Order: sequence, then structure tokens, then C-alpha cells
Amino acid sequence: MCKRMLSILMLILLLMPSHGFAQAASGDWATVRAVPAGEKLAVELKSGKRENGKVIRTSDTGLTLQNGKKEKEIPRDDVRRVHRVAGKSAGKSTLIGTGVGAGGGAAIGTASGCNQGCWFNRGDVALAGAVVGAGFGALGGFLFGKLKSKRALIYEAGK
Repeated sequence: MCKRMLSILMLILLLMPSHGFAQAASGDWATVRAVPAGEKLAVELKSGKRENGKVIRTSDTGLTLQNGKKEKEIPRDDVRRVHRVAGKSAGKSTLIGTGVGAGGGAAIGTASGCNQGCWFNRGDVALAGAVVGAGFGALGGFLFGKLKSKRALIYEAGK
């Protein structure tokens, strides 16, 4: 009974929309000032252009983002919206997908291979299954990692 209740609770939590946990947007620049250095932000400018990067510094007059080796100073008056970007690393998800795919492919290959009178023995089929499964798992993990990042609106300029 306890396991069943726990399963139902976990299912409900998984099905809840993720934006329900997002921080509410405000027109208060103090929320942007409170973002620590190193956090990823996506900034939408009033011109319609978007700037993405890690926070270097914030002030009352604007913020500075770093994207790669390039720094971009963005005046507060040019900012329409600021989103905090969080999520899983695509690299980590890719590695997990590769491992899961390889294990699943090897298991399927082992189960479908035969021992006698076959073109390929069970070990060869398991190895081929692991290689093919790793490829599909890596692709699935990469796509999952890219789609899993979340953006929470933390600032919206007054109209």
C-alpha cells in the first residue's frame, strides 16, 4: 500500500507543469541584481535581439554577460525581459543515454543470439547490439538534454 501511494505521488509530481515552480517575473531590477556571477541568462532586448551568456556583473545601470570569450555590456534601458536558464547538461545526458543504450543493446543482442549453427555467435550479436544501442542512446540522451533546459522569467520591463 505504501509503495502504491509513493508511486502515485511521484507520478503526480512528474506530470505537474514545470512552470509552476518558476520564479514569478517582476518589473524590479533587483531580481537581476541578485543573480550571482556565473549564472546563465537569456536577455531579450527591446530591439528584438537576444543575448545569451553567463553573468559577469550586474549594476543599477545594466549587466555584463560573457558568451564564449566575448563580453557584452547591456544597458538596463535596452532590456525587455531577462530569463534565468537552468537545465541538465547535454553532455551528461548524452553519456547516460550512451550507457543505457549500450546496456540495452547488449542485453537484446545476447537474448537474440544463438550458440550453435549460426552465422554469428551470441557474443558477436551482443557486441553489435551494444554498439547500435549506444548510438541510439547517445542521440536520445543528447536530444533529451537539449530539450530539458528551462527558462524562468525573472525580469520584465514596464511597458
